[in-house]
Amino acid sequence: MPGRAPAPKVIVDPEAPRLMAGPPLPKSQIGRFACPAGCGRTFDHAPAAASHGKACTGELFSTRPAPALKKRVIKWKLSGCTVAVTPLMARAPPNYGKCIEGARQNLNGKWTNPGMFPGREFDDLDAYRAAKKQRTVRRSEYLDQARVVLRLRSP
Repeated sequence: MPGRAPAPKVIVDPEAPRLMAGPPLPKSQIGRFACPAGCGRTFDHAPAAASHGKACTGELFSTRPAPALKKRVIKWKLSGCTVAVTPLMARAPPNYGKCIEGARQNLNGKWTNPGMFPGREFDDLDAYRAAKKQRTVRRSEYLDQARVVLRLRSP
C-alpha cells in the first residue's frame, strides 16, 4: 500500500535467559506434581503445587489433626442490645409432610400437587378434593366435545 510505513522488525535474541522462580517441580510416577515440602499431597497443576509448598509445614497429611468446627453465631440488634445466638442445626432436614390422594402437605400446612395443579396451594383437603373433582368433570366434558367433533369430520 502506498503511503504506509513498513512495520518495525522485532529482533528476538534466541539466547535470552528464561525467568524461572526456581528449579522445575519433579513429577511423580503417576504424572502428578508432589508437594515440595513433602506432606504427601499431589497436584495436577505445577503452580498449584508450588503455591501449596509455600505455606505447607511438611507434616504428613494423615498425621495432622482435623480442623476444629467453627461455631456459627448469629448476631442482631434487638431493642438496642446486641443478641448473639448459636443455632442448633445448620439446616433442617427435608420435611415432605403427609401425602394423601396425590397431594403433599407443605410446611405451612397447605396442600399442593405440582403435577396436577402447578403453582396452586389449597387450604385443606376438602378444597383439594373439590378442585380435583371439578378437573375430572371439565376433562370429561372436553373429551365428549372432542369426540363429537371427530364424528362430524369422519365420512
